[in-house]
Amino acid sequence: GGYQDSLKLLKIDESNGIPEQMPGPLGRDRELVIGLDFGTSCVKVVVGDRGASKAYAVPFLDALGVTAYLLPSRLFEQSGAFSLSKGVDVHRDLKLRFLANPTSSHLQETLVGFLALVIRRCRAWLFTAHVETLAKRNILWKLVLGRAVDRAKNDQVGQLMAAVLNAAWAVAGSAGVVDRLTCGRELAMHRADPTIGKDSLEVSVVPELAAQIYGFVNSRQFDPRAKNFYLFVDVGAGDRKS
Repeated sequence: GGYQDSLKLLKIDESNGIPEQMPGPLGRDRELVIGLDFGTSCVKVVVGDRGASKAYAVPFLDALGVTAYLLPSRLFEQSGAFSLSKGVDVHRDLKLRFLANPTSSHLQETLVGFLALVIRRCRAWLFTAHVETLAKRNILWKLVLGRAVDRAKNDQVGQLMAAVLNAAWAVAGSAGVVDRLTCGRELAMHRADPTIGKDSLEVSVVPELAAQIYGFVNSRQFDPRAKNFYLFVDVGAGDRKS
């Protein structure tokens, strides 16, 4: 019994995404920025390589077109172990449930597990698809998450999300299965000491609107000589089920 995702994950050796660096001697520094869009219905990830002046959208699914880059925001669990594809229990509406009750340890642990698996697959794909570019480079990681600007709880949610991201990064780098026990332990450590892991990862939690405006201003569609009056509309999936 149990639940199974009808969408097939892209075949990739996830163990390649456990290390933060590629095997072999490290050379010059290379800064990589993981931009993570944690949406209500799905997650999208883009990795910016400033050294190469390129950005890579990360595929998660064995599918055609844009669908390959849209990972459903749901997590499977069985006997405490988390999975992106199957399990006895399925956790849906991860973002909405967390925003509704951000202090819930159970929801925080679930979110850590989900993001840890996302980070691990992201690194595994990157180290496989761009091995020639990143070989013998000391990668300096930055992780940026966009969040909704949500009333008075804004600061609290931002701080909690930073702790969740740091814990997820640590869990992704630990060998073995991603499980609830490990997620809870790492989360407790990062909540108690926010400076843990600062040497290997820079985390930023920024308002989604600010990220959208920044991306647009730095795109080819923006003309600095024009009057530039724009209306930004974000049509979310809050009424849909994953």
